[in-house]
Amino acid sequence: MTLAHSLTRSLATLSALIFSGVASAQTWFVDLAAPTGGTGNSWATAFDEIEDAFAEINMATAANHTILLREGLYRPTPSTTTDPRERSFVISPIWTGTVRIVGGFLGGSTGGINPNTPDGSPVRTILDGRAFTVSSVTTGPAYHILTVGSSNAPGFTLSVENLLMTGGRADDYLATTGNLGAQGGAVLVRRDHSFMLFDRVTFLDNQAGPPATFTGTPALRGQGGAIAVLQNGAIGTASVTLKRCTFLNNHAEFGAAVFVEISPSLQIGNCRFVENGFFPGDTTEVQDDAPPMCLEGGALLIGALVNSEMNNTVFQDNNTVFQDNLARDAGGAVHWRPVPGANSGAALTQIMRHCTIAFNRISNFPNGAGLHIAPANQQTDARTYEIFNSILFGNIGGNDLTVLGDPAIPSSGATANLRFCDVGTQAQPNTFLPGGIIPLIGVISANPLFVSPATRNLALQSQPVMSPCIDSGGTTYSIPVPPSISNAVGFDIVDIDDDNDFGEVLPLDFNFQLRIQGAGPDMGAYEQ
Repeated sequence: MTLAHSLTRSLATLSALIFSGVASAQTWFVDLAAPTGGTGNSWATAFDEIEDAFAEINMATAANHTILLREGLYRPTPSTTTDPRERSFVISPIWTGTVRIVGGFLGGSTGGINPNTPDGSPVRTILDGRAFTVSSVTTGPAYHILTVGSSNAPGFTLSVENLLMTGGRADDYLATTGNLGAQGGAVLVRRDHSFMLFDRVTFLDNQAGPPATFTGTPALRGQGGAIAVLQNGAIGTASVTLKRCTFLNNHAEFGAAVFVEISPSLQIGNCRFVENGFFPGDTTEVQDDAPPMCLEGGALLIGALVNSEMNNTVFQDNNTVFQDNLARDAGGAVHWRPVPGANSGAALTQIMRHCTIAFNRISNFPNGAGLHIAPANQQTDARTYEIFNSILFGNIGGNDLTVLGDPAIPSSGATANLRFCDVGTQAQPNTFLPGGIIPLIGVISANPLFVSPATRNLALQSQPVMSPCIDSGGTTYSIPVPPSISNAVGFDIVDIDDDNDFGEVLPLDFNFQLRIQGAGPDMGAYEQ
């Protein structure tokens, strides 16, 4: 079974449990305003701390659990024996089955109880890592708001839904708390074997790494301001899916929003990455707290041994948008680092469909301000980025797409295969065939005519002049060896329409409108 098939099976299993109501699941209720001593079995007897529900799961015999959170601001409890900043909602490695954590409930005597239809706001249930003061005693910000591993058993599924995570500060770059103190301000996943879904989660103002004002030599480099998936030298089988999430104003040296390495699967659908990353001297965004300077991957850095797929994303992967993200050196939006010298002979494939990558910035031309692919440095490996029906245009300070090779190693560059894409500036320094940028079919380089670039409305205009990207995407393409016809639009990898059908052709665009409305699909995340 391939890694992609394994992940799809995990998604399908979770979806089936959700659709069936998880009949065998125990439901726990948490209300910040509830009196202490509740049993957690209803809103009337709710727990007042998330950790109370976690403690019940630790002792339970049932495998499947659902935790419902009433709107409110939930802080991890500070440790009384170690650094009080080492406070985190910890997913226990002994958990099995499926655990859902769902926010956005109104609670009370008439409050909703269906985890599939929260009756409140997804941004009013807050997992808060910010510093706070009680009785004149101030506790600093949490290093990690949520910690997963190490190591849950294969088959364990965690789903975090319908809430906001903010204020995590993984800034222990001097390694006083260990070698993971500068990774994953909101979520740290380490040496894990589980499947994780983040659905309708907003990641706001989380950071990892030393501040931009730091002048020494840090023991650790910041990775993943919002999410870091790190196997810490061990190859695990953790799989992460991001669905309908927003990443705003997160910062780290590498992967300002998300950093993933030595993890076999990353899938992204209908997500937005906006204004993540920072470098000193940039005058387009005012920062008030000297966040970590981003060097690579203003939104996303894909590291060692990762296979990923994205749809409908604005940055963006299947239906995904990346806009106004910043990195000083490379990958204003996305940086793929195939990892020199590692795992020789292993094929790695990244897939991007119906994504929009626009107005991201770097300061190191000719690197990629939109998508940057670093040297593969291995002659025998297949390192390929397959890009379909996407727009990479208008990125600043570098090229919209750059693929780098090593002049000393023939065939060292990875390959970017373009099909039905609008790509502005591009470069492939020091790459050798068969590597580099390969425009295979339907590739243009034209102003996509966004509705309003100034206000970042990246939908495609139809009046007074029609965008060249409308109806210009492809539905199928041919593969010569072996001869076959493949789907260019892609499949519903994250079940974006919640119908438990992962094998259907991608049905919706970024705005959840029909994916194909005219003679053909549009390029980019939005369908006109």
